[in-house]
Amino acid sequence: MRRAGDLEGIGDEAEAYTRQSQPGFKYAEYMAQARDDNLVVQVWLAVGGEEFVSTELLARETVRALRRTLALVPTA
Repeated sequence: MRRAGDLEGIGDEAEAYTRQSQPGFKYAEYMAQARDDNLVVQVWLAVGGEEFVSTELLARETVRALRRTLALVPTA
């Protein structure tokens, strides 16, 4: 996957990666991972079809899921 950059304001550190490929169909992937103290969360969305799903849409939904997952864990 190609590094898409850091994600600001999520945990202690967070970064994202993206990829588009064509294994007989158009396949778009977006993965984000974040660390907050000793908790590490990774969210990876992938969609295949006749057209590529936009990177912006995958990024928005991946980051939304990442934030919601981090919010589920109580902090000390």
